[in-house]
Amino acid sequence: MRPARRIKQAGEVASKLQTLLQSSTMSQLLQRPQPLSRAAVQDAQLMHCCNLLGHLGRVLQETPPSLKLQMLDAILQRQAALGVGTLVAWVQQQPEQLLGVRSSVGPGTDVSVAIDGAILKLWGAGIAFLGDAVAVAMLRDRENAAADGVAASLTQQLDQSGWLGSLPGCLSALMRLAQQQLVVQSATSSAWLPPKLLLGVVQRLLSWWVNYVQRVPALVPTVVGTLLPLVQQLQSCSAQLLGTAAEPAAPTAEDSEAQAGSHSCSRHPLQSALLELHPTASMLACLLASELGGAKAGAGGAADLLRLQHEPAVAELQLQALAAWTAQLHQHHVAQQQQQHHQQHQDQLAQQPSKQQQVCADDIPAYHQGMLRLLPGSQAYQDAAAAEAVRRGLPFEASARQAQLLAGSCCYTIFSYLRHSLASTSGQQQLSRDALVVSPAAVRLVLELQLLAASEVQRQRQNQCSSSSSSSSNSSSNSSSSSNSSSNSSRRH
Repeated sequence: MRPARRIKQAGEVASKLQTLLQSSTMSQLLQRPQPLSRAAVQDAQLMHCCNLLGHLGRVLQETPPSLKLQMLDAILQRQAALGVGTLVAWVQQQPEQLLGVRSSVGPGTDVSVAIDGAILKLWGAGIAFLGDAVAVAMLRDRENAAADGVAASLTQQLDQSGWLGSLPGCLSALMRLAQQQLVVQSATSSAWLPPKLLLGVVQRLLSWWVNYVQRVPALVPTVVGTLLPLVQQLQSCSAQLLGTAAEPAAPTAEDSEAQAGSHSCSRHPLQSALLELHPTASMLACLLASELGGAKAGAGGAADLLRLQHEPAVAELQLQALAAWTAQLHQHHVAQQQQQHHQQHQDQLAQQPSKQQQVCADDIPAYHQGMLRLLPGSQAYQDAAAAEAVRRGLPFEASARQAQLLAGSCCYTIFSYLRHSLASTSGQQQLSRDALVVSPAAVRLVLELQLLAASEVQRQRQNQCSSSSSSSSNSSSNSSSSSNSSSNSSRRH
């Protein structure tokens, strides 16, 4: 089938979905929470919606990469994301069904099982489509203006559908249920699939916004309005889910690298999905708070942006991220020192083979470990940040530079929160309750970061001096060679 024909057919499917949702039967059904029982015609239309969602999802997956963005643009023009988001948000009004259905589905012909199964199938098809749509939107050329239009359209439709607004409450309810069932459910149980899928799509959404929000400032009000309540629930869920789990003790500097993999394996899959969301949410919050500013947010988003900068949950999230980025910088520093000492050792062996020199130990304390022990999840935050760096595929030096930038952004966000808190009585009272942000462990964490920064500055200066000395030596050598050549030439004449 020709691409133009395929795109046209996908647009027609999206139009059918929108027409179906606007019918009187579906309009009445979607205006209230899910009823205990539905008419046969309602079930039939829900299954029709599910089939249309599945068709749209397959179209996006099967379209060649070069045409995916064009395909997504075509179905967005028919309000596909608005319709899908509306259906998913409707199901998420009763998030307990997303877990309860999984545990109740089994052999038999009970009517309630069949109804719940249809709802879960509808939600699964919808959430899969939203995840695929965001993935397609991420496959872009930075200079592609059409991609910017797709970003604005997709974000606007997800907002208008109510799906973005339903995320904090749905995640909170799912995590509360997860906390209750963590002891009795196995880690591989299919009951964990719905919340894990939702967390994965949310992470993909936030990652997409990280890459796009600077190019499309019109997204800022919606992004800020979504991120603020999401971070609040994220911190609450982390305290509930990670705080109840049996986490291994934070390792020492000597065994952290060896134990990091075992920590990742020992966590529940839902814990891992939750932890993977933290670095992405932190990066997006830093980007909004430190780089964009209120002017780009517009009149509607400036107030939310100010609230984001002054929200205790955001400050705590940045403190967690700061500990993780500092841990990465410390590892980078130790690796550099080991390489430097090894080179010095080899040079000395070449000059004086009979003498041996012991490699010096690192001189900067790993204060970040003390902070990690105070956080829900402990070492898991460091593992999640490291996994995010690996996912981005950056080389070692580039990964260290990114960690430096992110650590600086976290510090700026925390400083903004502290400055605002100290400026008012209510803020000071709130600050007195934020034990972690003003704790001795936080002060030591910042001290470690300063020592790492000073060491990096010193290393760069030494490299510059070495380069200058090398250049001077080469210049002198070339000059000497030139003089000798001239002298020899004169003698021959």
